Amino acid sequence: LTENHESRPAQLKLMKKALGIYRELLAAGVVERIPDDERDAEGRSVRLTVHLQANFALNQPLSPFALAALELLDPESPSYALDVVSVIEST
Repeated sequence: LTENHESRPAQLKLMKKALGIYRELLAAGVVERIPDDERDAEGRSVRLTVHLQANFALNQPLSPFALAALELLDPESPSYALDVVSVIEST
């Protein structure tokens, strides 16, 4: 967040936004903190708790809503695939 061409005030604004998104994801259980003794070779301190497609963008305002809505759908329903596509397209 600091290694870019933004001005310092713009960087601080981006950091504040990123921290807010992180806190929301942590509170929603989408990510979790990794204890120090369980960190991988790259030292990651956070991991996803849900499986997401590779290009899923969590920085979009309605993405957390989409995740919550998907959990409410019945995977056994004949319309499940269409329901998933509808949720993603609507957000």
